[in-house]
Amino acid sequence: MKNHLSSHAVNAYNIPEVSAEAIMITVEGICLSGEKGLTLKEVSSYINKTNEYAKRCINAAIQLGMIRRVDDKYIAEAESEEIPKVKKEVWPILFRKFLQRYKPFILFAALINRGDSIEEVCRKLKTILNITSNTKIIDKSLVTWGKYSNILESENGTIKLKDIQDEKTALYIKELISSLGDELKIRIYVENKLTDVVFSYLQPDEVEFIVKAFKEYQSDPRSAIEDMGKAFEDFLRRVGADRKVDLSRANGIGECAQMLRNANLKSWKISEDAAIEVLLTTLTLMRSIFLYVFKKEQVI
Repeated sequence: MKNHLSSHAVNAYNIPEVSAEAIMITVEGICLSGEKGLTLKEVSSYINKTNEYAKRCINAAIQLGMIRRVDDKYIAEAESEEIPKVKKEVWPILFRKFLQRYKPFILFAALINRGDSIEEVCRKLKTILNITSNTKIIDKSLVTWGKYSNILESENGTIKLKDIQDEKTALYIKELISSLGDELKIRIYVENKLTDVVFSYLQPDEVEFIVKAFKEYQSDPRSAIEDMGKAFEDFLRRVGADRKVDLSRANGIGECAQMLRNANLKSWKISEDAAIEVLLTTLTLMRSIFLYVFKKEQVI
């Protein structure tokens, strides 16, 4: 997915007031146009809306990573090409795949999950991510998009995350929903662990490496560690660039971290969660060393 943010990941987002279905219809038309693409005027004609409304649909679809602009036309991203091939009742599931990668929505869902009111959530989002839209539009768009994709629901006037349990849904759809649900939980966990400000700093590629690592840690532990390592090293080198610390000579994560530490900090404050993680890592190392020395088994 193409990144529309700078290295700081704090450039302004603009969340348009537009329905999720209109976004999907827009992307459907652009997909059907193939490599030729559609102009703004052609999108407006396809969705039977004004140029201004079509422009907002295009803006949303670009931010969600569904389409891209090439000169004066719009072309579908590869992941969107399934949209015109399936029935419309499946559209909410496909829309969810893109929505739960969208940084404003991940933060939105995480804050709601903590129990913040909608007013608090929208105010915090607008501040943290420098969103140019007003809080009413942020509220309306993200809530309606979340409901459309079956991530959010209203209960006694309160917006909450929804657990999907539909026994009538086809098996492959249930598996897709389960997979997307697990992925959203991972993204919310990562956001909570890092805190809002740190998560908003991450680049989309870094987030995707982290999510992939958590998804595959049981089936492919080595790849999971490698993916997390890629995200971490990219993060460290970007921090160095933003803080004007030259890491070009650093070889790997350890040297990057040491050079940053030498340039910025004399001591670290250790949090409770960091302490327990160090304790667990130490136990893992003790087990690994024992098995290698006495059993000739190489296990981490």
